[in-house]
Amino acid sequence: MALAWWWRNQGRLVPYATAVALTSLTHFYGLSLMLAAGAWDGSRSRCGLLLSGGLGTILALAWMVYASDYLFSTKAGSWIGCPSFALLEDILAPGLGVWPLPKLALLLLMLVTLHRWCGLKPVRWFDADM
Repeated sequence: MALAWWWRNQGRLVPYATAVALTSLTHFYGLSLMLAAGAWDGSRSRCGLLLSGGLGTILALAWMVYASDYLFSTKAGSWIGCPSFALLEDILAPGLGVWPLPKLALLLLMLVTLHRWCGLKPVRWFDADM
């Protein structure tokens, strides 16, 4: 991923397309990031980068089409269990104590209540005067 970004910044289109292809085949995050970079390049009229990034993603998209019969079948996901928030709770428990998810929900409810009925001002994180 970093190598693709470096070649993108250097303007070397063939190595960039190769790195995009390898990044896109590695995982879906790489594919989505490369497609987002291509959309950004297209909005900025950088046709060379858009074309080389698009050509690099063709291989991953073709693989997804080829494997879609298996991926969308019932046997593909049969080994995956139901989603669980146990890992998230285990990560949050040392800082928030027992039952961290209900505590986060109460905190969010309190902030919404304070903002709505008590006049709590929103925090502007990106202001230059802070």
